[in-house]
Amino acid sequence: MLIATLGISSYATSSILLATVFMAMMGGGFALVNIPSAAVVTTLVRTQVLSLAMSVNTMALFADGNFGMAVLTAILMRSPKPRSNP
Repeated sequence: MLIATLGISSYATSSILLATVFMAMMGGGFALVNIPSAAVVTTLVRTQVLSLAMSVNTMALFADGNFGMAVLTAILMRSPKPRSNP
């Protein structure tokens, strides 16, 4: 995910195809983080509070993903040649 973030911030203004590839890498990294974190939570947390722990884990994961996409969108929009119509 770090490589995707660095790639988007470095090469996004050169090609929309490169930006798409790096965004796909970011989405893949997001998916690869979700499964192991859920497995760790279910292993470490007691059964009595498992539903609460899974809810907090999912909420944190989605909040982090949304914040990251907002930051990347801001980077793309501040480029000399914005890639989206306002």
